[in-house]
Amino acid sequence: MGSLHLSSCWTPFFWHSNVRDGALAAAAYSAFLCVFVLAYTAYVMAGGDSSQLWLPFFETNLDSSLVGWGSFALVYFLLFLAASACLVAGVRWDIRGLMLPWMTMMFLVILFQVSSFVKFLSKMFMGNETFLTKTN
Repeated sequence: MGSLHLSSCWTPFFWHSNVRDGALAAAAYSAFLCVFVLAYTAYVMAGGDSSQLWLPFFETNLDSSLVGWGSFALVYFLLFLAASACLVAGVRWDIRGLMLPWMTMMFLVILFQVSSFVKFLSKMFMGNETFLTKTN
């Protein structure tokens, strides 16, 4: 029985003819995303604007909840940045175990997005018409 080998890699923005280039591209845009989210989180925690509905820290309070959620975001995305570096090292040195941290962190991102979508749908279909409005 033969083993399965991947010969190409699709990332959300590009198609790569080999897995090595695709994994390096995935690590690169993951690392860039981490840097941007870290900078934005630091900006908001320093008193920056997060008042628009589509911004990630929209309903946080600078005095209470932003400290916890902002600290969580900083720690998570620092770990994700390190996992992206591990992915690059794993691809370059052909050590598959170094790819696992990135895969774990990406799984957590996907899990969070799915749970947020399910929460949104449950609020939308449970008859709560004011779920998008901010209340005092």
